[in-house]
Amino acid sequence: MLQNKAVNTIGDAAVMEIDVSGRCPTTYSSSGTSYTKTRELGSCTHRDGGFWVLQGTPYHVASVSPSLLLNYRVSAYVHFLNMGWTCAISLQEKNSIPLVSSSQTCEQTLDGAGIIKSVQCTETHKLAAISTGEGGPETGVMTKMTLKGATAGIPTVRASQATNPSSILYDHSKKDVSGAMTRLAQESTDIILTDICMQTKSGTVTAVVPSLIQTLRRTIRSMKSLEQLTAIYSRISGGKLCSNSVPLEKIFKDTLAKAGTTESIALMAQLISQGKVDKTTQKVFTVYTSFAPKPEAPALAAFNSLIGKSEVEPDVILAASGLAHRYCREVNTDCGENADYARLVETIARIGRESCMAQEESAINLAVSALQALGNVESLPIPVVETIGECMKSSDRIRMTALEAFRRDPCQAQLKQQAFEIFRDTKRSSELRIQAYLAVARCVQDDDVQEIQRILDSETSNQG
Repeated sequence: MLQNKAVNTIGDAAVMEIDVSGRCPTTYSSSGTSYTKTRELGSCTHRDGGFWVLQGTPYHVASVSPSLLLNYRVSAYVHFLNMGWTCAISLQEKNSIPLVSSSQTCEQTLDGAGIIKSVQCTETHKLAAISTGEGGPETGVMTKMTLKGATAGIPTVRASQATNPSSILYDHSKKDVSGAMTRLAQESTDIILTDICMQTKSGTVTAVVPSLIQTLRRTIRSMKSLEQLTAIYSRISGGKLCSNSVPLEKIFKDTLAKAGTTESIALMAQLISQGKVDKTTQKVFTVYTSFAPKPEAPALAAFNSLIGKSEVEPDVILAASGLAHRYCREVNTDCGENADYARLVETIARIGRESCMAQEESAINLAVSALQALGNVESLPIPVVETIGECMKSSDRIRMTALEAFRRDPCQAQLKQQAFEIFRDTKRSSELRIQAYLAVARCVQDDDVQEIQRILDSETSNQG
């Protein structure tokens, strides 16, 4: 609002500005000492991580905005699994989740010294997902500031002198987890749950219940104590918050399944192991767990106990690998050294090892799911590498999946050697040999180039 990067430019300007809205391409037009700056908030990066009903995965690729011709990084959401939507978007225009179309326009007036005398900003937010043309739900916010006086500023502090320097970019992951806030969260949760009980006691759902459930989810996500969540569940199931506890317990479990925090994952894993969660809620839980923002090691341990059961569904195995991937990517880049991570990955590998030599279709499907899950994780312990190597000796269907199972840890010498052997074997199917070549190509070293060239030169079958 008080930022102006066009003061020393002539005419219109296209710049990149960084503030709490993210890193945003911004255009300026000027007339004398008056400036108008506009930005499409959907083109801003570093806006992911906030509270959204729909789940997605942010990723970063290089892009160029056609309107500004500026190189910048984009963060795009592509899969909205909550409703089964797949959204194809232009990465050059939409760098954050494109359900809401948002724009910001600021009018600034400066004095002769370049000090802003007045500024008025207007933001509009339109629900693009259900809008047609000019019609659709829309809201606006206007903020106005006027300079009343000036005084000497405070001395500038260098970053090296700051006690706890941080970026101006808003960090959605930071929470106040002080004791006072923890108690407040628990008290707020009890009030919200009591309100939900009152609004559903007649057997119907009133119009305010969805809003209450969203507030409940936010409150659950702010809790950093498994004991606190467990105590709340005990009060619900024991009828202390609602005389008709069954509907409230169902709502709490459904909300817990979507929270995606370490504590909620741990409690849900316990409840599922105890047979207290229906299949529908379990399905929702596995989807949201795959996208847990910053899961800690206790979440991995809880999920390990869940998939260690004698009967486990393929989607639960894949959710476990998604959780492990998020842990490595967002929390601990040295995840291979963590014992809980190693145990979870080894449990997935055990499921694959027990199934990849079987002949029954159900066992083969389970082996394929386990190998696909291993392909999602970053670091493979030695026992897991050995399991993948064993599965490469199975049927072609299993081999194809096993060649993908080390795609995020592609330089494992044993597995590369086995991939080379399959690639060399002209008696193998073309599809299997191509998959083996791709596995080798993910970690090419100097000696590999010569060997790949020798194999290609000796080919008798060339597919065009």
